[in-house]
Amino acid sequence: MISNQILQSTIDGLKNITRKELSVVEKEGKVIATTEENMIGRQIDAVENFITSPAESQLILGYQYFKIYDNGVPEYVIQVKGEDEASYQIGKVAAFQIQSLLVAYKERFDKEKAQRDADADKYLQYALTIGKMKDADKQRGLQAWQTEQTLARQDRAFDAGRQDRADDVAFRNKDYDERVRQWQANFDRQGEWHEEEGQRWERQFKESVRQFNVSAANERARINMESQRLAHSLKEGQMTFNLGSGNGNVTLTLDKLNAQTVSRIYHTLSPEVRDKVQGDPIVRNGFVVGYKPPTTEAMLIAIGANVESSPATQNAIKQVAGLEVGDKPAGY
Repeated sequence: MISNQILQSTIDGLKNITRKELSVVEKEGKVIATTEENMIGRQIDAVENFITSPAESQLILGYQYFKIYDNGVPEYVIQVKGEDEASYQIGKVAAFQIQSLLVAYKERFDKEKAQRDADADKYLQYALTIGKMKDADKQRGLQAWQTEQTLARQDRAFDAGRQDRADDVAFRNKDYDERVRQWQANFDRQGEWHEEEGQRWERQFKESVRQFNVSAANERARINMESQRLAHSLKEGQMTFNLGSGNGNVTLTLDKLNAQTVSRIYHTLSPEVRDKVQGDPIVRNGFVVGYKPPTTEAMLIAIGANVESSPATQNAIKQVAGLEVGDKPAGY
C-alpha cells in the first residue's frame, strides 16, 4: 500500500503546478492527505455514498470527486476544490497520477515479496541439506565441504543480484522523474497557449467595439464593459450569458459558438439594436457605399449587452445549450 507521505508529496506537487486545492480521502471518508488547512483527518460523509455509487466523478457542494481504483475496487477518492471545467480536468489528471503510483508501488511490492519468499525457501533448503550432510558419517565430509562451497558461490551471486535490483529501482525512479518533468513541461506549454489565446480574444473584442454606432456615454461604457467581460470569459474556453433577473445564467462552450450559430442568435435581437452595429465601411471611388456585416465578436458583444431585454434571444441561447425545446429561430 502506498504511504500517506507519498500521497501528500504528490498532491503538494500538483498544487504547485495547478494552483488548485486537492485532498486524498480514504473510501471510509477520512482525509489522509490535503493541501487545505485544517482538513487532515476530517470525515467527509458524502464520500461513502459516492464510493458505492456507479458514478466515476461527482460535483458536491463546490468540490469535484473522482474515484481511484486498486484491482478494480475503489480505494481512494480525489477531492478538488472548484466547480469549473479546469477543476474537473485537474481532478482527472490527479486521479490518473495517483492511480499510476498505486500500480507502480503494487508491482514493486509484489516483485520484492516474491523474491523474498523464494530466497527464504532456498535458504531453508540449503540449511536442511547442510544439516543432513554434517550429521552423516565422515566419508561424506568431502561432499559437505563441496556443498558449502556451492552455497558460498550462490550467496555471492545473490548479493550481486540484490545490487542489480537496487540499480533497477534507481533506474525506475529516474524514469518516473523524467515522465513527471515531461508532463509538467506539456502543462506549462498549454498554459502559455491559453494565455496567448486570451490576449488574442482581448484584441479582437477591443477592435469590435468600434463597430457600435452609439453616442450616449452610458451606452458606450456598457458596450466596453461587456467586451471586457466576454474576452475574460473566453480565456476559460466558454462564454456565460446573464439572462436577467429570475432567468439565471447560461454558459456555452466554444464548440457551440461557431460563426453561424452566433449570427443566428444575433438576428433574434430587435432591428433597433442591430442597426447600431455596423461592420467595416465599403468604399468605392472615395465614397462609403455601404457597410460589411459585423464581426462575430461584435455580434457576441451585442448579444451579451442586450440579452436581458430580448426574450427571443434568451430562448435561442437556451436552445443552443439544450435547456429548452420549441420553435427555433429562423435558420436553425
